[in-house]
Amino acid sequence: MAEMWIEVFQEVSKLLHVNRERLDRLDAAIGDGEHGSTMVKGIEQTLQDLEECQPETPAAVLAQAGASFAQAAGGAAGALYASFFLAMANIVRKDEHGAFSTAILASMLGSGIGIIKKRGKAEVGDKTMIDTLVPALEAVKKGEKQNLPLSEVIPRTLAAAKAGMLSTIPMEPKRGRAGYLGERAVGHQDPGATSAYLILKALHDVYMRRS
Repeated sequence: MAEMWIEVFQEVSKLLHVNRERLDRLDAAIGDGEHGSTMVKGIEQTLQDLEECQPETPAAVLAQAGASFAQAAGGAAGALYASFFLAMANIVRKDEHGAFSTAILASMLGSGIGIIKKRGKAEVGDKTMIDTLVPALEAVKKGEKQNLPLSEVIPRTLAAAKAGMLSTIPMEPKRGRAGYLGERAVGHQDPGATSAYLILKALHDVYMRRS
């Protein structure tokens, strides 16, 4: 399973590089215009560190991603994504040999969202990455209740994440630098919600390709 997560971060890198300028433009409208550049720094450091340390478990891969983002990404986004990956690492560490499942994904997302909420003080509707991640988690939990295979749950999760990302466009921000803009930020898609979607898209694309 470590190989799958390494592949996920390689896919994240591709998506972030392609969308770097777009993320910076989105951030320029409501922030400092560096979100894409910040995320690329984090993922480049992650891939470099993964190549050097050759982690052998999913938890080790995710923990290294957290450490790499904390070191290289900087700013609020870097700290939040570092915490997100580390929280997910703690979940999979409890059962290193278990199969990747809907239940595990629900626990991973739930733990990651919990730490982001704690550190960022954000809730759904505040125009942040939470607006992407919470609908994704809800879709996973719904699939778990319906006993759906992960191959059906992950596409539904990505669709929910996309809807959540798009829902930030008409929102007035309440957190971070964007919060100072108030109504002036209405009409702009949140960059953090967008990068969160790209990370979930990478997981979707890798899992569906491998399954």
